[in-house]
Amino acid sequence: MSRLTAKKKAIYLQIIIRRDGGFQCFYCRKTLSTTHWVYEHLNGNSDDSFVDNVVLAHQSCNLKKLNDFDMQFLAIQKLELNQKSNLSCERESLEVESPTMSPEMDISKKNFELTKRYLQEIINTDGSIEVKDTIDSSSMHCINKTGHGSPVAVRRYIDMLCSRECLFMITKNDDGERILVKRTGK
Repeated sequence: MSRLTAKKKAIYLQIIIRRDGGFQCFYCRKTLSTTHWVYEHLNGNSDDSFVDNVVLAHQSCNLKKLNDFDMQFLAIQKLELNQKSNLSCERESLEVESPTMSPEMDISKKNFELTKRYLQEIINTDGSIEVKDTIDSSSMHCINKTGHGSPVAVRRYIDMLCSRECLFMITKNDDGERILVKRTGK
């Protein structure tokens, strides 16, 4: 028996999506959003975290299963089917070659790139962007693209993008307002 660690989640996600036909809820078959989904243990035992016992599900479907005999029966059938098909070889190869990133880390990486591109576009077009507008605008841009956009995380991305080694720098305009501009020589 083993718990579902962040590394296992990252590895299993690829297997489950391929095995079950996409990023969808096992019970209702609707596409999952980047929020409100869980790794569902078919037999209800969260200590039994082998890939054949795990599917993706809406959080609401996961809770509904607790009192729904039909969903419980469907889960047991799926578990038996998964156990009959041997996933151990695929699991072992993915554990060796797969990145150890979790879905949360994937979103963070995407949002960093989105923030960088967003700032590049604005600064290339307008020449600068006010610092006070940067965090909220970048956060909303990330939310619109990925469904996530923590202002705290975006502030860290902007700090990194304004470091000595990166593309942008903070300066003041003629009105004394702090602005982001393209770093000269980059």
